[in-house]
Amino acid sequence: MTKESHEAYRVGSQFELVKKNIEDFMSAKKELNQNKPSVTIQTLLTSFSENEIDKLIEWAKNIGANKINLKTLSLGSYTTKEMKEKYSYLLPNKNEFRRKISTINKTLCAMPLRDAVVYWNGELGLCCVAFNKAAALPNIKEKGFIKTFLSEEVIGMRKLGFQKKFDLCRRCSIGNADFMGMNITLWKD
Repeated sequence: MTKESHEAYRVGSQFELVKKNIEDFMSAKKELNQNKPSVTIQTLLTSFSENEIDKLIEWAKNIGANKINLKTLSLGSYTTKEMKEKYSYLLPNKNEFRRKISTINKTLCAMPLRDAVVYWNGELGLCCVAFNKAAALPNIKEKGFIKTFLSEEVIGMRKLGFQKKFDLCRRCSIGNADFMGMNITLWKD
């Protein structure tokens, strides 16, 4: 909820602009008197943000968000030992906010089936971890979100992600996590 906490891990991001864009979207939704889409504010729990949860909840309620997803920070899936050491200061100080990894290797991951990820340039993502085009999905600019997301190609790739068939899925700390964070419902959908 502060410039310092946001920009500590979103390097190059502009907190004020991100916050304004969310508020503008919520204002437009309110002006149109629309209940849909349901809006979830998601942020990472870090050593910087773990003490800002109450402030985030208050802000999200004020703008009319439906839910908050406080996601645990991971340094595990695609980082070198050196990177883990360098950025470990970002991990929450409170153990209750740290990711808990299961000792059981899960063979399925629901994220590609339940989540829709669209990146800034219109490209679809398999999930929030697939930021490096390891599972290249099409762009929504040509056919729009619904037609692209429900296309046979994307459905097939999402099924493969569900079955953890991509290399990125097998190494992912999210798919095997027992604790991913907290979900807070503010307003019913």
